[in-house]
Amino acid sequence: MRAPALAFLLTASLCASVSASEPAQPAPPEHVVDYVLVFLRLSPDAPYLNAAEGEKVQAAHMANIKRLYDEGHLVAAGPFTDDTALRGILVLKTASRSEAQQWLDSDPAVKAGRLIGDLHPFAAPAGTFRAPKDAKVDMETYSMIVLSDHFRRDRAPVEAEGAYLDRLRASGKLALAALFSDGELGGVLVLTVPADEAQKIALENPLVARGYMTAEVHPWISQRGVLVK
Repeated sequence: MRAPALAFLLTASLCASVSASEPAQPAPPEHVVDYVLVFLRLSPDAPYLNAAEGEKVQAAHMANIKRLYDEGHLVAAGPFTDDTALRGILVLKTASRSEAQQWLDSDPAVKAGRLIGDLHPFAAPAGTFRAPKDAKVDMETYSMIVLSDHFRRDRAPVEAEGAYLDRLRASGKLALAALFSDGELGGVLVLTVPADEAQKIALENPLVARGYMTAEVHPWISQRGVLVK
C-alpha cells in the first residue's frame, strides 16, 4: 500500500464529521508532522560484555535517550518485553533520515556495537505525541503490531483499511498508526490492549486478511501519557 493512499485514509479518518442536516463543507487540511521511527535491534555481531560493562553501556544509553528528549528531538521511546532481537524503538521528530541517523549514531549502545537501527519515516497528525505532565517515570504497556509489506502492491483496499482504523480509534484501542513508505515494513499500529487481543485485531486488518501484509505483535512499554489516546 503506497504512502499517499495511507496518508489519505489517516487524514480522512481523523477529520470531523459533518451533520447530515448541514451542507457538506470541504474539510480543512490536516496538519501533520514528520517523524522517523527507529527500530533498535540486537546486533548479530554484538560483542560480549560482562555485567559491569553491560550496566555501564545501558546507563549511557538511557542518558542519551534523556538528552535527545530534553533537546526536543525525541518524542517517544521504549523497550519491547518479549525478549527477541527487536529491543525497542525511538520516535524522532524530523523529516531527515540523515539527521535521524546522526542522532542514532550518538547512542552509546550503537557505538559499542550492541544495537543497530532501522529507520522508517512517517507522518502523523499534530498532537499525536505530547510531553507527560508528570516528570516522574511511570511506564505504560501497549501492544505493537508490526506490519510487513512484502508485496508492495499499488492497489489495496484503502476504504476497508480506513474503516478498520476508524473502528479501532473509536473503541479507544488505537494509540498510534505509523504507516511507512520505505522498505518491506508497512508500518506499526500501537494498541492499548494485551498482546493476545492485539493478535486477533492484527488478523482482522483487511490488508493482512487479504494477503497484502503479514503482522507480528510485540508487547511494548513507554512513558505514560506520551501517546494521546
